[in-house]
Amino acid sequence: HLHVEADGRPEGALAQLGRYRFAQGESSTVEILEQAIESFEATGRVTADGSSDRLDHSSMYRGIISYHKTLSVLGSAYREMGEMAAAVSCLERAKELARRLGDRKREGVILGYLGDVEIVGGDPRRANELYARAIKFNTEVGNQHFLGVVYGNQGVSHSLLGELSEAITCYERALTIHRKLGSVRSQGLVLGNLGELLEEGGDRIGASRCLREAIRILEKRSPAFAGVFGSTLALIRAREGSFEVARELLVRSQKMVGGSLVGEQGKVMCRWALVEHLAGNPEAALGALQEAQARAQRLGLGAERELHTR
Repeated sequence: HLHVEADGRPEGALAQLGRYRFAQGESSTVEILEQAIESFEATGRVTADGSSDRLDHSSMYRGIISYHKTLSVLGSAYREMGEMAAAVSCLERAKELARRLGDRKREGVILGYLGDVEIVGGDPRRANELYARAIKFNTEVGNQHFLGVVYGNQGVSHSLLGELSEAITCYERALTIHRKLGSVRSQGLVLGNLGELLEEGGDRIGASRCLREAIRILEKRSPAFAGVFGSTLALIRAREGSFEVARELLVRSQKMVGGSLVGEQGKVMCRWALVEHLAGNPEAALGALQEAQARAQRLGLGAERELHTR
């Protein structure tokens, strides 16, 4: 059951429904979150910039915080769809609102989200700068959970820059925090990213161990990400010459990713193309890439651009 805000207002229910569906990787997320933002602003509880003349009223303050959360998740949803300009716009609005509220914890979270946009947009160096600021904010306010999240994502940016030892250090810091807090899903995400890094470095045994554990953790909690890590495991099996096993893993991975997250779809299909290339099937490899392209076109121009970056 979904928890609805204490005052039962419809914009609060819409916001929570949208945030829940985003966590589940559902395709209707953006439309629901956009409706929630419009409802917040239409009721007059907050204006388009998130301001209110009644911040001292507890019900109004709860509404503004829900509005801030919804802006943040909508920005992340736009990022997943490849709509980078819309993502940055939402997140900058959320950051400014957090700043005006004097809420350094929320501001630090948004800095991390902005770093995520730069990662997807192809600028890992800029992402690193934002992650460094996010680490400073979250260390100061003691937000240990999100500090672990940022360290994990900074590991991705270091990896993209070819800074492998720095990436491993970040992943180890993230895992230490998540294990201490008992954040199982977060451990799975970091282990998956570490497995991908080890695969790139040629450590198939270490990579397989990390990826299998990540898939076990995430299959029920975040199936789209489990699917991506499953496709990396498939690539490892293909490099070992086990092509049928690799294809079985890819079919399972594709089902887990589903139809909503174009970045994750693109990763799986591109790895499928690599598997077929390694198997000596250039036509099948090209077919996998063409299917990925067709899916991106159906999801829109922003999604197509996002696929190209993959």
